[in-house]
Amino acid sequence: MILLKKELRSRGKSCHNKILDKMDKKYCIILPCYNEEEVIETFLKEIELKLIKTNASFIIIVVDDASNDSSIHLLKSFQFSSLKFDLKVIRLNFNMGHQEAINIGLNYSFKFKDDIQGVIVM
Repeated sequence: MILLKKELRSRGKSCHNKILDKMDKKYCIILPCYNEEEVIETFLKEIELKLIKTNASFIIIVVDDASNDSSIHLLKSFQFSSLKFDLKVIRLNFNMGHQEAINIGLNYSFKFKDDIQGVIVM
């Protein structure tokens, strides 16, 4: 943040507005999951590792499609190390399939429609 402030002072107000615009970006990432206990924590850590370098923040919406392993417990206890990431977990009562899990995630993302610039489906 110190470098950012120095850069703002040296480049003037128009640059300041452009940098703030970039920093205010927020995206939803929708991730359907079913029985992913072996990989879900690693996958979320990799997402954070890759996206932490951006000037955006992210709402990660994981839709657990009624997994019968410990995926839901791992998701509920998982925490990102950066405040740029907000994890939302939706647990379906019965298995509805990959596409329906995506649809439910998309519908949930509308809750944030005024705050986000886009939705990414994985």
